[in-house]
Amino acid sequence: MNVMKKLRDSRKNKKGFTLVELIVVLVILAILMAILIPALTGYIRKAQDKQVVAEGRTALMAAQTALSEEYEKKDATTNFVEADVIKEIADLTDGDLDGSYSVVVDPATYKVKTLSYSNGKKTAVYNSEASGTGDSAVEKGWTVQNASTITTNSVKLETTTP
Repeated sequence: MNVMKKLRDSRKNKKGFTLVELIVVLVILAILMAILIPALTGYIRKAQDKQVVAEGRTALMAAQTALSEEYEKKDATTNFVEADVIKEIADLTDGDLDGSYSVVVDPATYKVKTLSYSNGKKTAVYNSEASGTGDSAVEKGWTVQNASTITTNSVKLETTTP
């Protein structure tokens, strides 16, 4: 009976954690971090991709609106003026775009054929139609690329024949 009392008293006097218990907790935390960090990195990359595409869509809508207005004004005496379209896009976006864009326009319809938008880290590219085959195939819609930067805003009428 005396032995049991000593055992209970020794447990009551024990304070803190042993070194082994602390090491086990640290190992468990390290394993959890090793599992979580790659998963979180993937979510961050996807969020950045979605952000650049959203900003690119804003640029695309503004560009198409500006081009529609330019098409309405088009007649035999007026020419397409890149600076006017760029100014109209800036007015339509109200400074919401943090990056630069490059637009290629179909000269017959004044529709956007391709638009590239870069926020400095990522570039979103929009193609209105699929083209090419094999390795040079271009898909219709949005694609995201890393670190391809566009230095100045530009809107160009397409000069090559399809």
